[in-house]
Formats: sequence, structure tokens, C-alpha cells
Amino acid sequence: MSRWFDQSTILLMGMMLFSILIWNTAKSSIMRCEEAKLKCAYRTGCGTALQHYLTGCAPVLQGNDCSETCQHALIALTSTDEGKELMTCECEDELCLQSKQRVEICRSSVTMAMNRTRVSCRIATWICNADALCQTALAYYNKYCKSMFQGHKCTRR
Repeated sequence: MSRWFDQSTILLMGMMLFSILIWNTAKSSIMRCEEAKLKCAYRTGCGTALQHYLTGCAPVLQGNDCSETCQHALIALTSTDEGKELMTCECEDELCLQSKQRVEICRSSVTMAMNRTRVSCRIATWICNADALCQTALAYYNKYCKSMFQGHKCTRR
């Protein structure tokens, strides 16, 4: 009987240690918001989207409605991996917590827009500008091909 007790105790202790290890790993995988913000800011496209969010959503942080500009900024921000991390990061101060809570009023409209198969040209442009490569291609297009829509011929480029 004593031997069975020892084996079951060892098994139970092993399971508890495993649970603690899993909990700590899951807890440590959540990024701090300050770190997520820096990670986003240093990436060209995400940094641009973050700037648009900070300026476009400032009124939301003081009011009760989500403007179209703020919605577009959030869509662009969450279209990047770094921006998604900002949405799930762990706040470390009251301002961060308040900002996340205030922007919650935009969640449903932003989620609906992100789930649509087709998006408007304006939203597509915001999303494209959040990606450095797409932003470069769009700038090239605007410089060399946009005149086609005004009846001019496309340049050789």
C-alpha cells in the first residue's frame, strides 16, 4: 500500500509541475503592450498604421462613437501581425487599459469589415499602406499608371 501511495504521489506531483509549467509558458507568451507598440512602431507599415490609429482614434478615446477614420485605422493596424499583437497585449498602466476599453466600441464594426470578402477601395488603401511592400507598389502604380483613368496612355514603366 505504501508503494502505491508513493507512485501516485509522484504521478500527482508530476502532473502539478506540468500544469504549472504550462501556465507559466502561456502567461509569458502574452506580450506587454509597450513592447508590442515598439515592435510595431519600428516596422515601416505597422508604424504608419499605428500613427493613423493614434491620430484617427484620439476622439474615440474621449467620446462614445467610433468614427470611420478610426475604424479604417484599426482595420489597417490589425491587418499586420504586429498590430494584432497590440490588440492582445497586456497593459501595464491605467492609460493603456482605458485606451483598450474605449476602443472596444469599434470592435463590432471593425470585425465586420475585416470579415467581408470585398472591402472598399479606401479600406484596401489603408490596409495596403500598413504593408511596406504593398505601399511601395501602390505608390509606383499611382505615379505611373493612375493617369490611365483620366484618358491618358499608360507609361512604358
